[in-house]
Parts: sequence; C-alpha cells; structure tokens
Amino acid sequence: MRRQYQSFEEIDERLKLLKLQRQINIESLKLNLNTAKSNLLPANILANLLPANILGGASIFVQKIILTFLIKKLSKIVRGRSQPELLN
Repeated sequence: MRRQYQSFEEIDERLKLLKLQRQINIESLKLNLNTAKSNLLPANILANLLPANILGGASIFVQKIILTFLIKKLSKIVRGRSQPELLN
C-alpha cells in the first residue's frame, strides 16, 4: 500500500532513512565482496577444503605447494576428458 505523508518533514525524514539504508546495503555488499575475494585466495581455498587437523600448523608455503599440485592433477584429468579420442 502507498504511504500517506502529512508534511514535507515526514517525506524528508523518510528520504533520509532510505538514503541511510541504501548506504548500509552498499557497505554490506562491499564487505561480502571482500570476504568472497579473501575466501578465493589459494591458501584459504585449501584451508576450507581440508579439515584443520590435517593441515595442523602447515605454513602458507606448504599449503600453496599442495594446492598447486592438486590444481595440476585436476587440470590433467579435465583436459584428458575433454580431448576427443582419435579414431584408428
């Protein structure tokens, strides 16, 4: 339903409120975007995939090596499936 306003002051208050809500939503979107970016970092991907007790105190360097190894293996598997077989 449409809201009925009795004065211009009510309209101004409503506009201020909507502007603040919009700013809050924009900041929330920025925060979510930054969180998503940080979750997609190689070290964080590995940390999210494996339970913490497997990695233990592994350094970021070790995590990157493991992640690189896994990505290479997966890319070989994917490339192998996507290549058509040659007819003899």
